[in-house]
Amino acid sequence: MANYNATNRTKLDAGTKDGNWIDQGLIKSGIKVMSDAFDGTCEDGLTVGIATPPVGAVIHLIAISQSGLGASCTMELGDEDSFSRYTSGIDVSVASQVCEIFETGSQYVIGTADGDDQMLFQINGGDGTGVVKIAIFYTN
Repeated sequence: MANYNATNRTKLDAGTKDGNWIDQGLIKSGIKVMSDAFDGTCEDGLTVGIATPPVGAVIHLIAISQSGLGASCTMELGDEDSFSRYTSGIDVSVASQVCEIFETGSQYVIGTADGDDQMLFQINGGDGTGVVKIAIFYTN
């Protein structure tokens, strides 16, 4: 038996029936995927807009695959409100695949802040050429 119950488990055990006691997008919602790819020349400070889940979507997981963009290159993934809302400082100098629940963006709801409905990534620290593929797993 658990020592403690998390917030929604407590609500479930209490039989709460009035209203949405578990936020929309977190219960009885199938996972959806929004994906995009960029193939081109990257330079320090380059920002690339990517397909963004709709307003109200709850972000759960983001997968990034990239071909190695050049020495000293790092990447931030965010939106027009915050370039690093989901992650910052990902080393993209050599090819890699990253699949994480990013702490800062986990369960973030699109539409919470102005400009967060236009996701983008930014390249920092160097120049190069390559491919970036992003898959955003969300519910709504």
